[in-house]
Amino acid sequence: MRSGVIVSLSAGLVALLAACESAPRQEMAAAPATEREPEPQQQQMVWVRTDGQRGSGNPELESEYARDVNACPGAAAMSPDASDCMRERGYILVPIEEADATLEAFRREQG
Repeated sequence: MRSGVIVSLSAGLVALLAACESAPRQEMAAAPATEREPEPQQQQMVWVRTDGQRGSGNPELESEYARDVNACPGAAAMSPDASDCMRERGYILVPIEEADATLEAFRREQG
């Protein structure tokens, strides 16, 4: 009787494998590059002085900026976590493409 059970199991296994092989395969094809969602790119940020002065090209302001960045953890990496510390020192973090307009707005406020 035991050999009959083994034969039945073997026959069942063969039938199952044959069914799997004859079933149509559904393969997941990767979407073409044009159809894929673009990966979000991290926006480049920059610290802008709230007094309207441009620091680059001004050695005194560049030194002050270096001291301020060193005093605020995360500021060198343009981390929003450093915003409060840098705000106390007269800077805000803005997207790089908005830096000139933001600086100009602060300059107009200063009169």
